[in-house]
Amino acid sequence: MQKKNSTTYIEDQKKILEFLSQEFLINKESITLESSLFHDLGIDGEDASELLNSYAIRFNVDVKDIDFMRHFGNEGTATPFALLKNLLTGNKQTNKIPITINDLVEGINSGKLTPENSTAPQKN
Repeated sequence: MQKKNSTTYIEDQKKILEFLSQEFLINKESITLESSLFHDLGIDGEDASELLNSYAIRFNVDVKDIDFMRHFGNEGTATPFALLKNLLTGNKQTNKIPITINDLVEGINSGKLTPENSTAPQKN
């Protein structure tokens, strides 16, 4: 698929921010392109599943190859307390492969969400 021009890319960024703000009540000012859905925004479990399904439908993006458990934890595992507990106990929940806002924008651009190809660093 052909890459979109920079104006369209910026429009796609705005669409993602509006989508997250309206559908999931996430403050747009707290989001950067590098923000991870799980690590930074605390989206996990049922909320993550709903987000990916809504994203796929709204933006016509293929998400069928996403291995959910590689990117998200069970409900309640992305709270600050739970993340701290996981760090202290060595739980692998913090080793999830991030899906970033930039990945979502790139998914709109390519028609397929592929965070494994992301240049975002994995958080440990």
